[in-house]
Order: sequence, then structure tokens, then C-alpha cells
Amino acid sequence: MGTNVKDLMDTIKAKGLNVPELANKIGIDASTLYRKMSAGGEKFTIGEVHKMMEVIPLSQEEANRIFLSINSHYCEKWA
Repeated sequence: MGTNVKDLMDTIKAKGLNVPELANKIGIDASTLYRKMSAGGEKFTIGEVHKMMEVIPLSQEEANRIFLSINSHYCEKWA
């Protein structure tokens, strides 16, 4: 299992945020968040996931779908 980065990116956009805004709100540098997403989300801490759930916001179902995905995806290009 891993992070479905494509789904995460789509959800961030659908909720009216962008990656730099999200990074700022969860207390990390945007380049760090991009790097973690580029690595398939494998380096997200539990704390970062919880903060993203609050800030985006994500329901438990959305969080499970995104962060506990059987079909995780590496993000090839950032829009």
C-alpha cells in the first residue's frame, strides 16, 4: 500500500488549494512536499498525513483512498 499521489493532487485542486499553500499550512517547505510526493508519498509522516486531512480537508474515506492505496502512483509531472 502507498499514497495515490494523482488522487491526492486531484483532491488538493478540487478543494481549492495548491501544493505551496498546503505545504505552508502543514508547516513544511513546498519543495519538501513536492519531493515527498515525487517519491510516491512513502516519506510522509503520520503527523503530515493528519495535518493534510485537517487542512485539505479529507474525510476518513478520502484519506483511506489516498494514503492507503493499493494502486499508488508516482507523479510524473506537476501541473
